[in-house]
Amino acid sequence: MFSNHTMVSVLLKGTGVRPEVKIDPEDGILPFGNVLVNESVEKTFTIQNVSSFPVNFNLESQVQGVENYQK
Repeated sequence: MFSNHTMVSVLLKGTGVRPEVKIDPEDGILPFGNVLVNESVEKTFTIQNVSSFPVNFNLESQVQGVENYQK
């Protein structure tokens, strides 16, 4: 039994997409100034998914607080 197979090469082009979010404030920095232990300060920020598909994200603090020893 003989089989005739034809191989065809096709050039494919495409555009890759990636998750994208918009953050307000744009620099991602929320200055809290000097806050003492047991004081409370609130700031507001916005994270908006501007992708065409769902985006999962986690918020993590990158700065450790410093205890104020001068009460």
